[in-house]
Amino acid sequence: MQVKKLVCPTCGAPLSPKSPNDKVVMCEYCGTVVYLQDEPKMVYVEGVSKKDRGETELAMISLNAENYESAKIKFEAAIANNVKNNVAWLGKASADLHLDNLKESLMAFQKVIELNSELGMVISWGYYLIDTANFYSKKYEKQGKEVYGRNLDTKKRNEYMVISKRYKDYTKDIMNTFYTYYLRKLEEPKIDEDMLQYGFHLSLIHQDYATMYKISKIIMGKNSQDISGPYYRGISSLYLGNYNEAVAMLQPLLQRTPNNYNVYIYLAYAYERLWQYRYACDLLVSGYSYTGNKRVLYSLKTIYKDWVKTDKRSAKMWKIERKQDLKRLHILYSF
Repeated sequence: MQVKKLVCPTCGAPLSPKSPNDKVVMCEYCGTVVYLQDEPKMVYVEGVSKKDRGETELAMISLNAENYESAKIKFEAAIANNVKNNVAWLGKASADLHLDNLKESLMAFQKVIELNSELGMVISWGYYLIDTANFYSKKYEKQGKEVYGRNLDTKKRNEYMVISKRYKDYTKDIMNTFYTYYLRKLEEPKIDEDMLQYGFHLSLIHQDYATMYKISKIIMGKNSQDISGPYYRGISSLYLGNYNEAVAMLQPLLQRTPNNYNVYIYLAYAYERLWQYRYACDLLVSGYSYTGNKRVLYSLKTIYKDWVKTDKRSAKMWKIERKQDLKRLHILYSF
């Protein structure tokens, strides 16, 4: 497996996978979960012969060369020879997407799942399709704005915007399709540990907090030393309204992952929900002093404003007490 440049796309910090075979890694500085695989992989299901694979890989050459019509024909021929050729179905999904056959592309991707394909492959190809669709969506949206900007052609702009929306809807369908598949795989006892961690990222996107919590408990059960377990459990507990549990999970991580600004943020919001505004604000001042991250500062402003609404006198007194620290950090007059 080839690995992308090992820096976090959110904060730019270096990433440290535990082994060269890791599929995902969590940034120790900001907590972002990063998928390391450089390109969609191909894992055939049983019953796909060497001849079938050879035909599919020839079709992949056409796909990579951007000969989408040719690739589509070759993938469909490979499928005709063996309807269980899951990689050929994936290739067809990609070729159809590039050719604007969005319904066909989605149906082909769903066929891959019906064939019980390897989960990591489904997710990696799913994101490949989503990234491609996002490219086209932005392309048509930009063209619509340019057309309108040149000659105020509202009709043409709306046509482009409709096409752009079709691609946006497609990305949602693809995401929902492989997330549903992930939830099914989560019930299996031998699910890959990397996929467990990446599943937390998926469940966060879907705001599926119960699944987030379930995944965190599984991770902690498999490896009590893995910091991602209590980190994920703390976050999911916060979203589920279990604020004391969120504090219990996240507080020790201030020592174990001091550069992870998200720990400060999530922990502060847990304290806020427990009406401990002073501790929440003190924590965020400390976090901003240590990390200098603007998201920590934004959270401080948000929680402080809520504190003012709840108890203006106490909030103002706190600000006076911390005046020197706030001044030193150049944030005294920012909220």
